[in-house]
Amino acid sequence: MCGLGTVAELAAMIQAGRILLLAGTETLLAQLPAGRWIGGSAVAYLGNPNGATERDRIFYSDLTDHAQTAEILLLDASELPGLARRYPENGFSFLILPGLSELLVSFARDAADYPGLYNSPLIGWISAVDLAGPLARPKIFAGNGQAHAEHGALMHVSLPRRLAAQIDVINLFSTGKGAAITFSEDGLSATSCLVDGVPQNLAAYIMRHRIDTNLPLIADYNGAAMNVSIRAVDAQAQCVDFFAPVFKTLTYRFANPLRDFPAAFDRAIATIEPGDIAFACTCVLNYRQARLEGRRAGPFTGPVTFGEIAYIALNQTLACLSIVSLDNDESDDF
Repeated sequence: MCGLGTVAELAAMIQAGRILLLAGTETLLAQLPAGRWIGGSAVAYLGNPNGATERDRIFYSDLTDHAQTAEILLLDASELPGLARRYPENGFSFLILPGLSELLVSFARDAADYPGLYNSPLIGWISAVDLAGPLARPKIFAGNGQAHAEHGALMHVSLPRRLAAQIDVINLFSTGKGAAITFSEDGLSATSCLVDGVPQNLAAYIMRHRIDTNLPLIADYNGAAMNVSIRAVDAQAQCVDFFAPVFKTLTYRFANPLRDFPAAFDRAIATIEPGDIAFACTCVLNYRQARLEGRRAGPFTGPVTFGEIAYIALNQTLACLSIVSLDNDESDDF
């Protein structure tokens, strides 16, 4: 069950013992009591019926009717690599990381090598903030109103044996055939780079070639196409800021353009055959380009983010968690 609620309404749900995933402004989430919830900052949401920017209410996904147990952990950088140690025997885990953080950089670089990472479904999102004004630091919350900018919020959820968690991811982009771009440093911003081996300023290169900054850079990351979307191009500072980190070990190319992004997005989400949808999220650039403000994104509801998590950190995708029945008469509910 998903929806939007006031601070008072969410406080009542928390005090009633509901197991919740929450997204809202830092100011709203900081007012909530302690309980069985984790959350991250956000200001826009995929909606049913319509997508909307919402600064006065909190998005919630209520997992209580499916979950048997929920364990909440607050993880620092040293603890994050061990996140799979307490995976449920049958269930899933939900991870929220703060956007634009050093913790995100380390997770994006190293998560694929975490012990046991792929042994159980792991989904989540990269927390976001309002891009309309001065840029604040995105935050996460782990079971109480204390905000964190360099920690992860982790919830392990166990399910009855008759149920299973299913993760679906949509990535609309494919790697273009343009110039190969490499970087000398890892990070969430870049000035200099090599373009087909020639030193360039990335901001100047983008402007000179009139590259559409709605298109992500794409690299091959352990066989998967990994998007890095552009947050801002500062012509004066000659700097490019990203929603996800770039890495010096990878080679990037700009994505192929999409002729009609809203239509492509609608076709892609129609291919997912989810069960009981527990959660979905998509990147802020997808939200803008698909023109989801004021219109429906199929059956999906959830926060608009600075990135998604489906085992590893993703960017400019849609990620969805569904609870599906195993249809096994021999399985017990508990």
